[in-house]
Amino acid sequence: MKIGKIDLEKKVFVIAEVGGNHGGDPDLAKKYIREAAKTGVDAVKFQMIKSEKLVVEDAPVVPPVTKYKTQREWFRSLEFSPDEWTELATIARKNGVLFLASVFDTESADLLDKLSPAFKIASGDLTNLPLIRHVAKKDKPIILSTGGATPQEIARAIKEVPKNILVLMHCISTYPCNEEDTNLLRIPFLKKKFNVTVGYSDHTMGILAPQVAVALGARVIEKHFVLDRSQPIGDSVLSAEPDEMKEMVKNIRRVEKMLKLRLEPSKTEKKFLISLRRSLAAKVDIPRNSVITETQLVPLRPATGISPLMIDEVCGKRAKRNIRKGEIITEKDLMN
Repeated sequence: MKIGKIDLEKKVFVIAEVGGNHGGDPDLAKKYIREAAKTGVDAVKFQMIKSEKLVVEDAPVVPPVTKYKTQREWFRSLEFSPDEWTELATIARKNGVLFLASVFDTESADLLDKLSPAFKIASGDLTNLPLIRHVAKKDKPIILSTGGATPQEIARAIKEVPKNILVLMHCISTYPCNEEDTNLLRIPFLKKKFNVTVGYSDHTMGILAPQVAVALGARVIEKHFVLDRSQPIGDSVLSAEPDEMKEMVKNIRRVEKMLKLRLEPSKTEKKFLISLRRSLAAKVDIPRNSVITETQLVPLRPATGISPLMIDEVCGKRAKRNIRKGEIITEKDLMN
């Protein structure tokens, strides 16, 4: 499966999630893109919000938001116009990263379809079948978060999306998420249960959890990104600052190298095996033409002769020469 030109089988796809950390400032959003690109992430993600299509008018805000009285007022402060979204996507492209966004309504999905190679559907919309169905018709990769969802709810939602375009994201919808609640073993569970590509959307403080998630099979990582965690807006408390994001990406690439499957020893390992393993050697002097017995043999380093794995095949054969005590035995020392 590919997102843009990135094959998820070959490379973990890392997303810097800006979310609402731009505070509704288009210029700051542009800066976020440029700074995120420097960290080595593959994509920068925003949230395409239309407040009147997301929440009822008088719904109260939830912590940590305190500046606004209602959610609609808060979300309205984070909205950008279609032209502003288009400009942000252009800046992302110029800076060598993909532009992604969570969509919360069909109109935003139609706009994003022109700007991005994939769609993100947030955990809160896992049960929003009309939106999922609309986005699935676009036939582009869908990154679907599962925060707060039961396996039964997940199973129902993904019936609407072809598996070959679905990335199912493990997520815990608490902000921030405590380490003991992170539940990272759900990543291999989701992969096995639903037979789809899996990822991890992180809400913990710090950068350890995303790295562990990669080791557990996550092929997409989403981590919130902030320029300065001391800022009082957005999800700054659980976001990674630029140096942390850069370190996280670096470590994920290291973990990727460690996860490559090889059934045979490496070339480097084979060199060490000669000195680490043993050969059959003569425990006593073995006369020429005598039948070799196990009591005459002792395994000794290095592995330049016959392996002790072959001791049963060696016993019963005759010595072709006089083999002195302590000498390593080779094939040429045995009669056929």
